[in-house]
Amino acid sequence: MITYLYKRFKNISSNYFDFSFSFFAAAAAAATTAGNGGGNGDDVDDVEMSDVNGVTDDNEYDPLEFVDPVEVLNKFPSDFDSRISSSKWKDRKEVLEEIIPILEKSPKLITTDDYLPVLRIWAKCMKDANIQVVQLAANCIEFVIKGLGNEFSKYQSVVLTPVVERLKEKKPSVATALDNVLDAVFNLVDKLADGAITFKPEALKKVVKTREAEIDKLKKIQEEIKKEELAEEQSKLKRQERDRLRNMSREEQLKAEKKAAERRQKKMQKKQRIKM
Repeated sequence: MITYLYKRFKNISSNYFDFSFSFFAAAAAAATTAGNGGGNGDDVDDVEMSDVNGVTDDNEYDPLEFVDPVEVLNKFPSDFDSRISSSKWKDRKEVLEEIIPILEKSPKLITTDDYLPVLRIWAKCMKDANIQVVQLAANCIEFVIKGLGNEFSKYQSVVLTPVVERLKEKKPSVATALDNVLDAVFNLVDKLADGAITFKPEALKKVVKTREAEIDKLKKIQEEIKKEELAEEQSKLKRQERDRLRNMSREEQLKAEKKAAERRQKKMQKKQRIKM
């Protein structure tokens, strides 16, 4: 499991850091442009994060531009809060299954609603013991990310860490759902790195600060995974040594134990000399 987790995290974190470095480069360029105004500060038409609706290239367009945003939170089951917090996994699973079709039919969401409460609930579901609940909650997060587009940027810190921490999941369908959430979250970074969207300097400072905090969190997770990997490897070696001893004759076991005792004694003597 540790090897699997490390490989998955290494792949995700590598892509994440690549995105982040591109992000910082693009952010610096954008800030410079905003500050200099291309030679004339009055000619620059900066936009806030909330003003961005899509790519700026005249030859490209966002298909959702022609779709009317809809409200979905008022369509959720009235007993959503009680069922999602139920101690019965079937209750949690079923209420999420009722929400999925609502979100599927809503490719573009209104941005005036507050999605923070439900996103916090779905982020908490990443720690659920039932993998079906985890998968469905991840699907819900992905739908909201795509439905809000760039407006989701203010919520991404709520879901990013819980999703990354759940990457240890082996079940393909759940792992795919988690990967899709991360892909959707990082889409904003792609757009900024490509110069498709720009921000005012004040907004850039906030975004960069959030990005640095997220990178620090991922680094800590990576360090923990490496420690777990090392501990697992050491445990594996000990199990192999015990198995090898069991297959030895009594005489061979005594010799092996004697050598092990001699090695331990030498280590202790070495430590004592160092202290002196």
